[in-house]
Amino acid sequence: MSKFLFVCTGNICRSPMAEYLARDLASPEHQFSGAGTWTTDGRPPSESAVVVMEESGIDISAHRSADLWTLGPLEGITIFAMARDHHEEIAQRLPGADVLLLDPQGRSIIDPYGGSLASYRLVRDAIRAAIEERAPTWA
Repeated sequence: MSKFLFVCTGNICRSPMAEYLARDLASPEHQFSGAGTWTTDGRPPSESAVVVMEESGIDISAHRSADLWTLGPLEGITIFAMARDHHEEIAQRLPGADVLLLDPQGRSIIDPYGGSLASYRLVRDAIRAAIEERAPTWA
């Protein structure tokens, strides 16, 4: 079984969307989770993230945030950062971690927090496209 961790800032928008989209697209023997670089444990997903994921037939309402820095050992886990600043911080604070940007072209996925539903849809679709590019390795 392969393990993957999606990381954004608050673990209430981008990384939960990525986690649940990956679960929906990949084979079940892979394990997906999410965390934030600047969050507290137990926060629910943003209402807008819940809405746009429901539009895709995916319920993320039970998700609760997790603080990346309190997760414990991350050996054997591939970390996908949503943005370059996450990637840089993780690489600096966790030397030797297997960390990549989620977007295979190396683009940051913008934070939709506080934006319109349209901005959340764009982010959801960008995350889906990045996961679909990576998904053949998860089949």
